[in-house]
Amino acid sequence: MNLWALISLTAAITTFTVGIISFKSEGESPLFLIFTLMCFSFALHSFAEYEFLLAESYGRAKFWMAIGSLWAISISISLHFILIYTGKWKRFRNPVILITYFSAVVIAILNLSTNLITVWPVKMDYGWTYTIPEEAVFFYLVSFWAFIIAMVNMVLLFFHYRQAKDRALKRQVLFILIGSLVLIILVISLDFLSLVGDENFPNLFSLGVLLSTLIISYAIIKYRIFSINLPETIKHVLSSMSDVLVIVNTNGEITGMNTVVAKRLGYSDTELNGNMLAILFPDSEWQKINNENDGSFNLNNVNGKEFELIDKKGKRIPFLVSLSKIKNRRKMSEGFILLGMDLSERKEIEEELRISEGKYRTLVENLSEGIVVVDKNEIFTFANPKAEKIFGVDPGDLVGQNLENFMDSKNSLILREQAKIRRQGLKESYKVEIINPVEGKHFIYITASPVLNKDGVFEGSFGVIRDITEQIRAEKKISTALKEKEILLKEIHHRVKNNLQIIASMLNMQIRVMKDKEASILLKESRGRIYSMSLIHENLYQSDKITFIEIKEYVNKLAANLLHSFGISSNKISLKIDINSIYLNINQAIPIGLILNELITNSFKYAFKPNMRGVIKIEISIDKTEQITLVYFDNGVPFSENIDITGSETIGLRLIDTLARQLNASLDFPDRSDKSYIIKFFKQQIDREMEK
Repeated sequence: MNLWALISLTAAITTFTVGIISFKSEGESPLFLIFTLMCFSFALHSFAEYEFLLAESYGRAKFWMAIGSLWAISISISLHFILIYTGKWKRFRNPVILITYFSAVVIAILNLSTNLITVWPVKMDYGWTYTIPEEAVFFYLVSFWAFIIAMVNMVLLFFHYRQAKDRALKRQVLFILIGSLVLIILVISLDFLSLVGDENFPNLFSLGVLLSTLIISYAIIKYRIFSINLPETIKHVLSSMSDVLVIVNTNGEITGMNTVVAKRLGYSDTELNGNMLAILFPDSEWQKINNENDGSFNLNNVNGKEFELIDKKGKRIPFLVSLSKIKNRRKMSEGFILLGMDLSERKEIEEELRISEGKYRTLVENLSEGIVVVDKNEIFTFANPKAEKIFGVDPGDLVGQNLENFMDSKNSLILREQAKIRRQGLKESYKVEIINPVEGKHFIYITASPVLNKDGVFEGSFGVIRDITEQIRAEKKISTALKEKEILLKEIHHRVKNNLQIIASMLNMQIRVMKDKEASILLKESRGRIYSMSLIHENLYQSDKITFIEIKEYVNKLAANLLHSFGISSNKISLKIDINSIYLNINQAIPIGLILNELITNSFKYAFKPNMRGVIKIEISIDKTEQITLVYFDNGVPFSENIDITGSETIGLRLIDTLARQLNASLDFPDRSDKSYIIKFFKQQIDREMEK
């Protein structure tokens, strides 16, 4: 077989095989996809060269030459591959698509349809070949285009080699650089020989492809080329991670990292490449990870545990670290991935919570009230020092005890009833008696709130306890003192009433022996006044309320006594009394009693003639402003028009005016023809609890 044809066939088979292996191993990676496509394009070109060299006819040679004219697309794919491999694809993607691939398609079309680049095939002793046209301008332009792309590839690989700090990465770049250089040298050599010589030489492109493929294939087998580079499709995902990600080879050297490393640790994208992983750990932390005997990693000591990493400035930052192996499809270890979650913010929050908890604990422990938490069985799960003091136990001894242990059966029943209320989710307050083992009985006031879980199920109670023992004792003393005072006051009222009754009796005795009718009437009036005051003291000592009286009952008794005192039958003069339920203190009740005594006495003396029937109406009401209105009316003989109550010389009328002033009351005769007295005054305040 033709040697050049055999080389082309070998190149085709080799590049196609490498492409298949690449696709099967990492077919989802953009880097390996474009590498596979490049291998297939070179395989197609080499196979077309093989068929072209051995073509049996001009027509067959012309067909395979046309297939081989697609070589320019292979050159564009190679640039595409180098850009992805060196990480420059994203930056130069648009120029490559618009310029490189477009120009490659144009070159292919010119090759297929014109003789501007190459002349149609001719038969040589080594097989078919193409010739350069006499006007070789386009040939040189295309050659220059291919040379520029080749040089761009070499420059990209060269700078990538210089920037690589990882030795494994440098080997990868070096072998790709050598493989590309061999191909370029052979192609340039062929063009140079074609220009300086008169003879046509066989195409050395397939030989360059074969040698380049063999070199890269050796690197794939020997150094597992591309094995631990991140696929381009997931770089964006890794850069958006919130965790630090570092890629390490089997020797412990850093070969890559995501952008979070720059944010958290202060390093640039490639600054750590080639350094040992130990650079990120303090010595004390690294000893936990690294196995000094064989240099391997103790994964069990790393995964899910907290470590400190050192940033570029030497500051220690807490991280939750995980270290995982990277394995290929053959289960062989190719390196490690270190993931680190920054715990700085969480540590700050934990510290703030610790400080806050300390403040609240200090507050709870120093409260003057007891704070307790009990479970659903009334077992103490928390108690502050004040609560322990209230229950009379040593510090720490209250937790674990049942609240009912400190109560008798009566108070335990109260506790259980209150617990039923809390189980319904209600807050409540109650008073119980406990037995303090040191001080005896104590009264406590509990404000308890239910503790519910996230499902609303009752789990216990939170309680604030106040020791009210001293308060209860003080209330009992006050109650006793009040009762003693009440007895004393009643005794005083009783004695005052008795003394007034004695005076009234003495006046009665005087009235019986008095022969002067006018003097007798004056004594009766005085006796009535004394009785009105006596009646108030009688009501006070007979009532449960010793500081004020119910005015309706008092007026009824007073009026009835005056009827009896003047010997007037209720059939002759009827009393119509309409009084609201009003309570007055003694300072207002006595003046009202004296005023009514004077008014009723005046009616009996002056308003009703002998055997005259009449009506006396007494109305007392109170409005919302606590203003009391007293209306007194009789239908007897009206007053003389000349009577002036404020300047009257009679004792009764002057006494009414004086007592009205004492009440700060207004006194009015709205209609003298019907003798209506209207007295208005404001009620003095009375303790509402006592009034009830």
